[in-house]
Amino acid sequence: MMDSLNPMFQKKKATRPKPVRTTNVRKKPITKNEGRKVRRDKKHDIKIPLTLDQRKMIKALARQAGEYPTNYLSQKMKTELPRAEFFPEPTVPYPSKSKLSYPVKLEQDYFKQLQDLSIEWDCSLRRAAYRIISAILS
Repeated sequence: MMDSLNPMFQKKKATRPKPVRTTNVRKKPITKNEGRKVRRDKKHDIKIPLTLDQRKMIKALARQAGEYPTNYLSQKMKTELPRAEFFPEPTVPYPSKSKLSYPVKLEQDYFKQLQDLSIEWDCSLRRAAYRIISAILS
């Protein structure tokens, strides 16, 4: 008896060799506790609550400088942080309930300086950043 050439009509199933599967050879992920490094140029965002007048003033100053308000404020914070410990308490009260805010993006070194100032002034990071920005605007 002759077998048909068409596999559909063959009585016996042909066995194919099963492909060999290799195990997944990925590196084990490294967690922070095991020593994962943090980027040196990582930036920290601090959202500073502002009054409407302060926000308008920042927009106008940023437009004059040809920048976005976030970049403008970040640059101003970086230039003013070294002498910020001499800034007085702001005359405009801190708008803690304000939904109007701008973020400031600071590198690690500047962020540490702001942390030191917030400890010295005994306030939050946001309040310390607000104190610096309000001194710049006045």
